Amino acid sequence: MSIYATGGATIEATLQAIDSGKAGTYRISIVDTPSGNYFLNPTTTGIVENPSGSGVYGWSGTAPNTVGQYTIVWDAGTSNAVLAIEDLTITAQGAQPIITSGVNLCSLLDVRLALEMPTSDNTRDALISQLITIYSSAIINEVNREFAPQTGTTQSPTTRRFMLQQGSFRMDLDPYDLNTISSVTVAPEGTSPQTLTLNTDFQLHPVTKPDGVWTSVEFSHLLTSIFTSTTAVRFGYSLVDVAGSWGFPAVPEQVKQACILAVTSAMRRDISAFAMDTDEALQYATERSASYGLPPASRRLLQTYRRHLVF
Repeated sequence: MSIYATGGATIEATLQAIDSGKAGTYRISIVDTPSGNYFLNPTTTGIVENPSGSGVYGWSGTAPNTVGQYTIVWDAGTSNAVLAIEDLTITAQGAQPIITSGVNLCSLLDVRLALEMPTSDNTRDALISQLITIYSSAIINEVNREFAPQTGTTQSPTTRRFMLQQGSFRMDLDPYDLNTISSVTVAPEGTSPQTLTLNTDFQLHPVTKPDGVWTSVEFSHLLTSIFTSTTAVRFGYSLVDVAGSWGFPAVPEQVKQACILAVTSAMRRDISAFAMDTDEALQYATERSASYGLPPASRRLLQTYRRHLVF
């Protein structure tokens, strides 16, 4: 009898023996037939006699993930006497672990739907997941924005330190986006840091917060501490600590679509567009998608989210 399975799938094996009551004594192993190496070392774990006293033993476990020929071996335990063998054929490699490090701007399902992949076809899931992470990072760096929730909460805020140039009352939070505010502190490096009051000592911009985040801090012209700290006197800038939660409350739909377009372009190996200037407003060229960078369609979707620094 032979067993056929996809890599990583759950498989079952059965032994019809003469003796009953041998659960915990009889062992099962899986051997890579060409090399003779064990995929599963001999073990009694998972072997159950069912029904009790019948001499029929069953085992359930995970199949090897590599395509090839294997042998399931039942033995009598310490005597190592072989009781039965069974062929195991892995017909296709199973799903690979999905990489989830970093901030992903779209999901594996989003890309699979865009590529119109069959539900049963998971052979490229690992590659898609890697590309999602790569292009998500590229998009965030492209426009200097935090398009997904990042760090901190109102209960446990994350503090980030910024530099405010001498003579300036506006401090850009580049490359971060502030979601909720907990505190703003001037001269945190000194012995007398000053915690500021919202709408008295400072305001947050944009006032309407259309994307759910603030991008800069505007200080009151009556606030003198930003120019009298030791750092300001010595080096011409003040240090400011901003505490709160960071990142967009949710990935904007246009940004998600930009990531999907970039990943599907790479998956389809579309023609690179680096020979053309994609940032010029007047272009009468056929749309082409890049395989090794953000394609023009993705860049256009991101255009309204590009950060404009305030000095």
